[in-house]
Amino acid sequence: MYVEKRDPKYKPALDKAIQFILDSQYPIGAWPQRFPLQYEFSHHGNPDYTSYLTFNDDVAAENIDFLLMCYRALGEKRVLDAITRGMNAFLVTQQGPPQPGWALQYTSDLKPAAARTYEPNALATHTTATNLGLLIKFYRLTGDTKFLARIPEALDWLERLTLPPGVATRPGTTHPTFIEIGTDKPIYVHREGSNVVNGRYYFDYNPKNTLAHYSAFRRVDLAALRKQYADAKALAPAEATKGSPLAPGAGVMPLPRYFAVESDRRLTAAEAITRLNVQGYWPGPLGYNSYPYRRPGSKAVAPGDFSQTYVGDETDTSPFPDEKLTGISTAAYIRHMSALIRALDSGSPQ
Repeated sequence: MYVEKRDPKYKPALDKAIQFILDSQYPIGAWPQRFPLQYEFSHHGNPDYTSYLTFNDDVAAENIDFLLMCYRALGEKRVLDAITRGMNAFLVTQQGPPQPGWALQYTSDLKPAAARTYEPNALATHTTATNLGLLIKFYRLTGDTKFLARIPEALDWLERLTLPPGVATRPGTTHPTFIEIGTDKPIYVHREGSNVVNGRYYFDYNPKNTLAHYSAFRRVDLAALRKQYADAKALAPAEATKGSPLAPGAGVMPLPRYFAVESDRRLTAAEAITRLNVQGYWPGPLGYNSYPYRRPGSKAVAPGDFSQTYVGDETDTSPFPDEKLTGISTAAYIRHMSALIRALDSGSPQ
């Protein structure tokens, strides 16, 4: 809103948001999962895992993107050091041979760490693939070849981890999610019990009967990653950084006008208008529901097999898919507003 309107009333809130990202960054360049640091998650994993240096949920990547937008659109020089340290954190957390991948999160001394009880201390194939794509992006932002230097060995490592046919139980997947440190063996997560009191997660090498709510398998498009790497490596630094906000002399650059617009173009502006209810929102599917809290979980396991269900017994408040539940949905809001924005931007408000 500040970039669009240049109204000074928005600037204090924007400055506060920028400062929050800067304050929460560790000196080495990574970020914790939560800030200020909290330690109340002992029932669901390591009690201080939220303080770990985190790649999971795109914590580091999204923060770098936000800071890049601030520098690109505002010329905020105070964010440059944070951007540089943030990108370098991807280099120092990549493991050495023979396992040149990444984990979901790290301790303060840069060692891979477990987090939630279904996230073992292991390397993660999908995180590794994502981080390789980001290193290619960082080269195109900076022209610094250090970001490309160790990509080939990581790609070769991921190639060796490709599952043979018939192992993955989720269609279209190619790799196990977790890889045991030191052995390269796939680790699979399982669950027993019916709630958080009597149940537990555990790990072994058996790919059968894995969790429904956290996939044991991932799709890694190695061919696409290899092409992205080859295309980037073929570019001289000056050519690679064309259009980069970090290129010398780039100056202030406009943001994409509507960079959060939903890409689905089947919805028309007329439909968006008619679907808006009298309360001023678009009802939409919420996707998930949960049991209301009734009482503490029982120490006795409820009858039934909960090993692959999204939720356990009636005392388990975990979310589960619910196609019938509707309400105020951010996704529905973006989808309908996108249809209206597209119509206005095209000069055809319908």
